[in-house]
Amino acid sequence: MKSLFTASKAKCFILATCFLGVIFAANAQSTFNIETASATPETTSEYSWDGTVLTVLDGANITITGTVNNGRRVVVASGATADVTFNDLSITQETPSPFDMAGATVNLHLDGTNTLNGGTSSSNGDAALHCSEGSTLVIDGTGSLTASNSYYGAAIGGSVNENAGTITINSGTIMASCDQYAAAIGGGRVGNGGNITINGGTVTATNISMNAIGGGVL
Repeated sequence: MKSLFTASKAKCFILATCFLGVIFAANAQSTFNIETASATPETTSEYSWDGTVLTVLDGANITITGTVNNGRRVVVASGATADVTFNDLSITQETPSPFDMAGATVNLHLDGTNTLNGGTSSSNGDAALHCSEGSTLVIDGTGSLTASNSYYGAAIGGSVNENAGTITINSGTIMASCDQYAAAIGGGRVGNGGNITINGGTVTATNISMNAIGGGVL
C-alpha cells in the first residue's frame, strides 16, 4: 500500500524533537556551478574540486548550482559544519550519493527548484541525500527540493543498513520518495528513523510499500 505523509505550515507534524544550538551565516560567500565547474569567487578555503567531487569544507558558506548526470556530486567533509544553499541544483547519481553529508552538520537553504535523484537501479543502496547517524541536517528557505531513490537507501537519510541522523525541516517545499525497503525520509533498509522534526514548510513523503517517514524495512 502506498504510504503518504504531508505536513504544511498550518499543520506541523513532529516525529521527534531536538534542540540545535548551531548558528549559521545567512548569506553564501561562494557560488559553485557544478555543471561548468566554475566558482565566483574562487574561495578555495570553502571547498575543493577534483573534477568530479565538490567537497564542502568546515566553515563553508557556499551556494551550489547547475544540472549534472555525469558522475559529479557533492560531499560535505566529515566533521565539518557548513552553510549550503541549493539554487536550481539538479544531480542525478546512483552511487555514491548525489549529496553526501555523513558525519557533518549542514544548514541547507533552498532557493529555486532543486533535485537529488538517486536513480532506479534495484542494487542501489546509497541515499540520495545521505544524512546518516552522527549527522545533523537543518532545511529552510523559500525554494523546493525533490529527493528520490529506488530501493535500499532513503531519499533523505540513511543508506542501506544505516540509521538516519538528526533531520529538521523549518521551511521550504520538500518532496521525498522511495520505492521500496528504505524510508523516504529516515533510515535505509534495516536502519531506524533517527531524530526527525518538521516545524514548518510543506513536506510530502511517499513510499509504495512501507512507512514514508521513519525506519527502513528490517
